[in-house]
Amino acid sequence: MKILISNELKNLLEQFEQQSYVASLLLKENIEAELLNETPVDYISISSEDSSRISYLTKDRISIITSEEERWYSKKRFHCKPGAFVSKLFSNMSFFEVERFSNLFKAYSQKKEFDFEIVKGEEIKKWYLDDNYESMSGSLGISCMRYAQCQSYFDLYAENSQVSMLIMKSKSGKLMGRALLWNFDGNKIMDRIYTIFDEEFQYFFKQWAYENQYIHKSKQNWSNTLQFDTNLDKFVEHKFKIKLENFNFNFYPYIDTFKWVDKDGYIYNYAPDGEKFIVLSNANGGRESYDFLEFDELGRDWHNSGTLIWVEDHNFMTSDRYVNYCEHLDTYILKTESTYSEKFQDFIYVDDSKNCQEKLNLRLERISKLEKSNSLTSDFIQSLYRELDNL
Repeated sequence: MKILISNELKNLLEQFEQQSYVASLLLKENIEAELLNETPVDYISISSEDSSRISYLTKDRISIITSEEERWYSKKRFHCKPGAFVSKLFSNMSFFEVERFSNLFKAYSQKKEFDFEIVKGEEIKKWYLDDNYESMSGSLGISCMRYAQCQSYFDLYAENSQVSMLIMKSKSGKLMGRALLWNFDGNKIMDRIYTIFDEEFQYFFKQWAYENQYIHKSKQNWSNTLQFDTNLDKFVEHKFKIKLENFNFNFYPYIDTFKWVDKDGYIYNYAPDGEKFIVLSNANGGRESYDFLEFDELGRDWHNSGTLIWVEDHNFMTSDRYVNYCEHLDTYILKTESTYSEKFQDFIYVDDSKNCQEKLNLRLERISKLEKSNSLTSDFIQSLYRELDNL
């Protein structure tokens, strides 16, 4: 089925069609009918009222506007956000693709003027300071390292040649975003991205990474340190260690990814074996002990020590969102391996051979006694009410 889009929209979509399945479909001469709604919208363009929105006509509106030219400029056109638009045209488009199209459309339709620059040494300290920010918004505006008192924490970055920083500057020379860059042993890694408007500007950092052969973090947070994306692969786990030139300092920065440092000056994106390392997860310039963080084997991320649950039959730690507590065995069972039994009023293994039949039978006896006790109590209370009614 042929769907008409304006030249203005076509020019915009061509800028990110390689990154968006929705954009690539819209740019086709014809779209397979099975991908479309029963009554898909048509005459699609960038909204004349708001460039971050999309405008279109429905079939009934098209039928009452006879002029082909007027259809593109009519006041009868609908206007909506890019994410909402996708459902007006396509059927069963995945949430991931809808969100990706929405973010890319907004990023390119409202693209602000900026410049990228790589800084090193003492310049890194300067661009952490919030006095140089374009605005106090987004992840950049709430960074714990933005304060003046943190300036003495950044010697680890300033005095090691493997570290530099990519900054996004506005035309007025203010900071709109930043990301540390690590170059070592042939590896090129972009660390966590901080910007004043994450939905729009993180994309441009990732695009820069692809164009300059860097891999970047899959998730822009402190807890995921192992997963990285390239232009072709997503959520690929890598373990890296870097030999620092200088590592003995009075103060250290809070580090999102390479937060483990050992006595020999190696810095890691994972906890190395043993206990002879520190964790750089202190916003006050200090350091934490080797056991400050715990690893969630299922979530594949880090948590503060004492917040995870030990799963005995798998011999690992994980978050409570992945487990159920089994009372009759007094242990935690993975949700994927357990089910709730109304009969036993407990979570039990799906694999019955792992359950303790003796304890389950005892549990049934206690349930039966409790039900009888509750029934007798209820009968006694009801008899008292009847006697009161007869007084």
